[in-house]
Amino acid sequence: MPAQRRLWNCKMRKASWVLPLALSLFCWADSASAGQLTYWKFNSKKSRIDLITNSATKPRAKVVMNPTRLVIDLPNTTFRKLKARRKISKYVREVRVAQHNRKTTRVVVELSKKYTLSPRRVLVRGIAPNRWYIQLPKFFPLKDAKKSSRKTIAIRVPPPKIPKPSISSPGPIVSKPVKSGAKVVVIDPGHGGADPGAVGIGGIQEKRVVLDVSTQVHNLLRKRGINAVLTRSGDREVDLPPRVAKAEGARADVFVSIHANAISLSRPDINGLETYYYVTGYRLARAIHTSIRRAVSVGDRGIRQARFYVLRKSSMPAVLVELGFLTGRTDAAKLRTAAHRKRLAEAIAQGIVNYLQGK
Repeated sequence: MPAQRRLWNCKMRKASWVLPLALSLFCWADSASAGQLTYWKFNSKKSRIDLITNSATKPRAKVVMNPTRLVIDLPNTTFRKLKARRKISKYVREVRVAQHNRKTTRVVVELSKKYTLSPRRVLVRGIAPNRWYIQLPKFFPLKDAKKSSRKTIAIRVPPPKIPKPSISSPGPIVSKPVKSGAKVVVIDPGHGGADPGAVGIGGIQEKRVVLDVSTQVHNLLRKRGINAVLTRSGDREVDLPPRVAKAEGARADVFVSIHANAISLSRPDINGLETYYYVTGYRLARAIHTSIRRAVSVGDRGIRQARFYVLRKSSMPAVLVELGFLTGRTDAAKLRTAAHRKRLAEAIAQGIVNYLQGK
């Protein structure tokens, strides 16, 4: 999963007597100012809603009575035009997700008329600025509820509690030109600072994985006489326009953005490498993707076209590499290891060199 990103590949599936709605959406930002809700799921067995956005947000939540509805608003967040309504169970009449206004996505859980819940027991918790869950309390018959004149009760939403990092961040790097006239390659480690990106199994954070790999790619390219530049060299947040501006200002020949993917923690079976391009970057995407597949043990989810901001706004060939799924059982275990990250970095660097050499 800033004001980043991006694209999450989610599947719709149905389980037992409920509809844990997992929407498969390819959502692209029209501007750098608003993020998107890229994944949501209602898990009836746990009475829990999982929400993932591609940029930081802080939900607002309230309970509205008669009938009882839990309303969750995601400020500065958009949702591709799609409205899902389905009866869930005898307790939950339906769950709806839609665009409430231009920059607010609204999620509504409406209970059946005969049931209600205690607003004080609704928990809204964040495990990252872009990953939230809402834990619903036990439902009980409406006839057992205490009478109240209040029709709307606000829910307290504390700041997200981010797990401790599992990978250390390398120190700042100064990227002076290796030599005049050499090719310029901008390496873009996704996220950073207050934006950890995706948070996966065991609290592994995207921003740390991709900074480690990106730094190694940067160093490997410079050893081969290529003027490599990082958009960030430490754990700091960089917005999307400055990343592109740095590449444009450096007159880069190539722009490579490095990320790690995620879906729900309930889908550890989803793993694999994805490489994205927009218009001019297909040959670069193919060179890097092929190099990784040849050198690294990783599942292949293909080369895909996407409208990520950094791809759309870059004038040079640009790609975005998703190293694997931090929520995937196989990928997360590998991405935790320095050896696997080293092999990924070597393969990406070699793919860039192959592209520059016309191979």
